[in-house]
Amino acid sequence: MGGVNEFDRKIAEARAANFFDNVVRLAEHYVSGIKYEGLYLLLGGDIFSGNIHEELKMTNECTIIESLLYWVEPIASGIRYLADRFHAVHIPCVVGNHGRLSYKPPAKNRAQDNFDYLFYNMLAMTLKDDDRITWDISQAADCRFTVHDTSFLLTHGDQFRGGTGIAGLLSPLLLGDHRKRKRQNALHQPYDWMVYGHWHSLVLGVRGLLGNGSLKGYDEYAMVSNFDYEPPQQALWLVQPRRGVTMRWPVHVLGDNEKYL
Repeated sequence: MGGVNEFDRKIAEARAANFFDNVVRLAEHYVSGIKYEGLYLLLGGDIFSGNIHEELKMTNECTIIESLLYWVEPIASGIRYLADRFHAVHIPCVVGNHGRLSYKPPAKNRAQDNFDYLFYNMLAMTLKDDDRITWDISQAADCRFTVHDTSFLLTHGDQFRGGTGIAGLLSPLLLGDHRKRKRQNALHQPYDWMVYGHWHSLVLGVRGLLGNGSLKGYDEYAMVSNFDYEPPQQALWLVQPRRGVTMRWPVHVLGDNEKYL
């Protein structure tokens, strides 16, 4: 993409390893004087490109079933590594839109009829004997959880539409967040922060929003849609008792031999 990004399985393996390593490096070596009680690893969907578009079938490394089988052990190994360093890892999970089996995103069985859901359960079964690792694999589109006294709503983000105006992605995100807060308040299940993925753009704390970046980085779709360039990165933040979300960092995942802009 203009000479700034490429992506295949070999690159994906290196970036996934860098993610796990750099989370630990940030927490242990760049931030001092903090005693961590554990780590929340949020899996927000679109783990695989899937088969929802014909062009994806043309460029996927292999079939979706082969990818599911291939990636269980590398990701499980990374989760074990986090558990070794943080002692406790809790993993809330929601599915994305790319893992669905239907042409249009469904409402009924949205989670259960999705390859992300299958992958999460495969990971959970692989790690079932490790009591340091706990799971919350949502049966619905969203997953609400609490860290200390701060509440979060994890959603994939594909329910939000728009983003082509001058305000960019903030317009659909703020509108979607407003609607979800209204719904959750009516259910007496409010939240402080909405966490999402889907948009491949890192947002670290804009009006109650925490948006994850992308491991795969800039691609053809982003290029032809004239989206802003962003390097492959993930979101990391610290939650403290009584203070809530305090420090926030990007976790860069580019390999040593990759060009960073």
